[in-house]
Amino acid sequence: MAGCDDILHEPSWKLQAFNEGRFQEGTSHSHAAVGLPQQLPDPPGDRQSQLALLSPIQVDPIYINFRARRPRLHVLAIAPNYSGFLDKGYTPLRYNDNDARDLATLLAEQEESGLYSKVFVDTLITAEQTKLQSIQYAFNDLVNRTRTETDDRFIAEEDVVLIFISGHGDVLDDEEFVIIPSEYDPQNNLSTVLDYESGVIRYLRRIERKTLLFIDACHSGVRETINRGTVEDSITSTALFRLNQAAPGILAFQSCREKESSYENTAWENGAFTEALLEALRGRQLTLEGGADALEADRNEDGFLSIKELMDYTGRRVPLLLQEVGLN
Repeated sequence: MAGCDDILHEPSWKLQAFNEGRFQEGTSHSHAAVGLPQQLPDPPGDRQSQLALLSPIQVDPIYINFRARRPRLHVLAIAPNYSGFLDKGYTPLRYNDNDARDLATLLAEQEESGLYSKVFVDTLITAEQTKLQSIQYAFNDLVNRTRTETDDRFIAEEDVVLIFISGHGDVLDDEEFVIIPSEYDPQNNLSTVLDYESGVIRYLRRIERKTLLFIDACHSGVRETINRGTVEDSITSTALFRLNQAAPGILAFQSCREKESSYENTAWENGAFTEALLEALRGRQLTLEGGADALEADRNEDGFLSIKELMDYTGRRVPLLLQEVGLN
């Protein structure tokens, strides 16, 4: 009898997805357990999509309309205040607060670009805001915001966390990388520094979200161009590089590779790494010497920056910036 098998046996349901004018079909499942296609198109903006449940014993499909929420961006930018630090063995940095402010301002504009539905920005730059405990509280707040859905600043699973740190870095015992907060005391150096592994990575691992970490903290030195590539900075950059390599789940960018140093200069009023990062995000295009090649971050011109494109641009641009101010 026609249709008996359909009635006696569990029907096999199938999912069809119509997303932004494109049709895709999922796998078949019994028990009305439908499976989404492995990857739906993911353009920027809230997406109006339609799912259709199809059954062999049902003439008309069941349509379900839904709107997928765009991710939100959560930014924490930190630039310790180093006023009066000459007596503590560190040169006051002129532009690390510019680094934090400029990047935070630029990222806040992403809210209007269509990529993120909302951008939350916290900028810590005053002496009070960049004390050791204040910085730790800020990291702890990020962790708490992943656990409280009623929080207006809740960090959902699809959201992105971006952390930026610009300041002095140092190494204890030739291997323990630390960040120097605003109330650093050389007489109590162990208890007044922010240990990178236990004071930064420790918190980021608990966020369990897409996390980007940018750190411009290999600074040292004096005069117009901060940092002349000292031996101490070589140790600092190497220690930081190794720690970032050992931090699974966290995509970390640092201003200097192994055995390299960071610089800031009056020509940029930023650190060289931050200057290159800002150029990339602003979409700057440069014609290189001779005009045979151009330097731009969005190489495939799709309107979005991939991580690889960002790394490639900053990696090529920083040496050029240093060359422009006479540092080869």
